[in-house]
Order: sequence, then structure tokens, then C-alpha cells
Amino acid sequence: MKRSLSSEIDFRQSASLFRKSEQQALKINIVEALDISNVLSNIQDLDSSHELILADYDKAKILTCDIDNTLNKTQSKFIRKLRYVIINNMADTVEKNQEKYIDELAAFLCDVFDLDNGQNLVMKPSDLYLQVGQERFASHADREGIKNNKLIWVMQEDKHAKSTTYLHGDLQLACSMIAAAQYNESIISTSNQDYKILGIKFVGESINFCSSVITSEYLEELGDGLPLSNNFNLVKYKTLTLSCPEDRKEIIQLFKSMYVEATS
Repeated sequence: MKRSLSSEIDFRQSASLFRKSEQQALKINIVEALDISNVLSNIQDLDSSHELILADYDKAKILTCDIDNTLNKTQSKFIRKLRYVIINNMADTVEKNQEKYIDELAAFLCDVFDLDNGQNLVMKPSDLYLQVGQERFASHADREGIKNNKLIWVMQEDKHAKSTTYLHGDLQLACSMIAAAQYNESIISTSNQDYKILGIKFVGESINFCSSVITSEYLEELGDGLPLSNNFNLVKYKTLTLSCPEDRKEIIQLFKSMYVEATS
């Protein structure tokens, strides 16, 4: 079922169902970034002693190794959770009862990197709605991060590498980031302010770090309804894979950088 926003444009009921027509109407662009500084503003040096580097653990070893007392508790949990995700994505079909594997891994990583530290950073399930004129559309991410009551990041999980989600969740993540900026604007009760929102996207064991600066002009136009003249740009860094030791080093570095940006 679709909802009509004008005589020319019909929107599906929620952002999880949005496709090319909604993307074009919302003027959402997905921009591939070759330089991570276009996504995160304070890149930290890699801590070569971090316990999750595990330089000898490639995909083959993760799948076949015996988990023994050579690994500490955090390392053992990481290898086990990642192994389940890899095996699930080796299947020929999407098995719905296995969807929680990636959610478990994502929550574990957020805990390891203090994105839910129980103090100034809080992680919770998402309950976001995208406002377009007088219409509201569910734009729930899988998780959202809060600092001092403001939303600063959202996470989108595409449970299986072979899923048929449109753009593997890029559009849904973009809508959640816009909705997060709208939420921030509503609690601050001010306009003429831009909001930077960070995004994390999981597709199986692969991760993209994303960000966007949602401008006050875009938010104002969106509140008035369609058509829009301003664009929304989701900036997405290259895909990194947790089972690849070199990628894993960069993932660790970027999670640490995300924490620093979130707390600054």
C-alpha cells in the first residue's frame, strides 16, 4: 500500500519498503568516499595491542580453530559470534531464525568500543519516524546512539549478504539518519541548525562507516513537504570485512575514532 504525498508521488508505508521512487523524491544521494576523513573527523591511531586484532585469524582459521585458553574472554566471544555470522552467510537462502547472529555481533562490538558506556553514551532500539510534510513514515534503524538526549548515530543491519533489501539497506539507513536529525531538531526546538549524524551499516560480516550533515535548509523543506530542491548526501566509506585481518585493524581504528567523535 502507498500513501500519496502529491498528485505525482506515492510513498510506500515505511522506509524499509522505500525504493528508487522515494529515493529520488527525497533527493537522497549515496556518495562513495575513498578517504575516511570524509566520514569521521578525528581519526585515531591504531592501537596495535588491541585484543581484537588477532592477526593470525583469517576466515579459514575463524571457521576451523578450537577456541581454547590461548584466547581471553573477549577474544573468544568475538571469534564465536563472528563464526556464527560467517556460517549463516554461507547458506544458499536467508534463514529467518538466524537473523539474530549479526545483531549479537553488532551489540558486542558496540559494547567493546564503549558506544554504550552507561554514562554519557547510551545505545537503545530505534523508534524513529521520518516526517515528510504532514505524513510520518516508520524509519526504524536497528540501534541508535544517544549523547545528552541527542541522537548522534544510527545502525542498520542487513542480516544476510544474499538478502534482497534495496541497496542493501543504504536507503533505509539514510532515512533513519534524516529522521534522527528531525528528532534532534524537535527536542532542541530550534531551526537554522545543521546536524551531523553518523551511521554504521552491517551486511553479514561486512561493515560500512557512514555520515551525513543534514542541513537546516533540507529539514525545513522536508517539513513543508514535496517537492524538494535541496539534496541529502549519505557519505559511505568502503566496505570492510571482519574476517579479513587487515580490514579488522581498520575497523578497530574506526570504531575508536567514532567513539572519540561521539564524546567530543
